[in-house]
Amino acid sequence: AGATGGSLTIAQAGNRPTPMTFKVHGPIMNPSIVRLSDGSRIALTNNCVLTSGNFLEVNTAKRTVRLSGLTNALGYISAQNTNWEAFEAPPNPGSVTYELVAASATGAYMEALYRSAYA
Repeated sequence: AGATGGSLTIAQAGNRPTPMTFKVHGPIMNPSIVRLSDGSRIALTNNCVLTSGNFLEVNTAKRTVRLSGLTNALGYISAQNTNWEAFEAPPNPGSVTYELVAASATGAYMEALYRSAYA
């Protein structure tokens, strides 16, 4: 499953939480993916500037960040401001909303990729 936009509400059919992969598409500067319910975030700061046509792929299961899906970009993570555990699709019937925020984000958007997970 998946969703696209600047604000995403995620719900899956499974009965247990499942990790997600986010893709943040530029142009954007110093983005964060924020869970609206409590402000938990994956903070991509450290002079992170994405131009149009580039994206960062954030894999919450592996805790990796890759530029355009290829190059290691973990250096963009602000570790002290990132809560990896907050980024799983909740079990059915729950849902969670994430928002893309940034210093500058004209035309930027994010995608969330996940699957339904069963115990």
